[in-house]
Amino acid sequence: MSASDSNTTRAVIAVAVAIFLWGFSGVLVKSVETQPILASCYRLWFGVALLWTVALFRGKALSIINWRWLRLSTAGGLLFGVHQILFFTSLDATRIANVTIIASLQPALVAFISGPIFSEATPWRALPYLGVALTGMVIVVTATNGLPGVETYGNAIATANLFAFTAYFLASKRIRDHLGSIEFITGMTTIAALMVSAVVLVTISNPVTPSQSDIAKLIAVAILPGTIGHILLAWAHPYLSAFTISTTILAIPVIASVAAFFFLGEALTQWQILGGGVTLAGVAMVLRTTTDASAPS
Repeated sequence: MSASDSNTTRAVIAVAVAIFLWGFSGVLVKSVETQPILASCYRLWFGVALLWTVALFRGKALSIINWRWLRLSTAGGLLFGVHQILFFTSLDATRIANVTIIASLQPALVAFISGPIFSEATPWRALPYLGVALTGMVIVVTATNGLPGVETYGNAIATANLFAFTAYFLASKRIRDHLGSIEFITGMTTIAALMVSAVVLVTISNPVTPSQSDIAKLIAVAILPGTIGHILLAWAHPYLSAFTISTTILAIPVIASVAAFFFLGEALTQWQILGGGVTLAGVAMVLRTTTDASAPS
């Protein structure tokens, strides 16, 4: 196996682990009773503490700080902060399945945007499989209509989150050309924490300290999907196309729906199970097609 093949394989594994962690993050966030924006603020600051501790142990706490790092971290952090506010708010207002399914429309946006931005060839061979994955996603979201906990307001916030996360995703792929994955995630999370803190100060007059249970859950979110997940994704950016990575996000609703069924008691219908299987099959074929196409002949 060549070095290029090895990096591609590791990148696929890294993205798969990140997607798995993100699939479970919705369950943890939904189970938190703290106000959504305040919960997002705590989650970010827990992540900041962890990341800067890692930087100190690596001896790079000061060396990573420069004007370029600050400029790029600010761009990524502001976008990520908006995404965090919308994500936490939408989870509080509607079902986990709907939030993650709407977010999974991202590949359709990325497929037509990433080419001009990153000079990536349009993955024509993979588009039919994207269609299969999207079909499965439509089956899942249609199956939730009429179920308890499905709110129009929450779905609208989730749709706004789709655009916010897509903007962050594309920006982070560009930024990774200039910053290491850990350096970027450290700076980005710090800026996002500052931004969300400012929003909390403006919008919440009497913030309530989260319970010990909520704090434990938010620390778990900060460490697993919030830090490890984002570092893995940022590391994988140079080795996989934006289209390939974004398509794997379609697997998140499947993981989230199953997790919500077992841990939160959210209903899981036969149609959701069928749609989830179709989605995963489409994602698997997209990964196979795009990684085969990128391999040297």
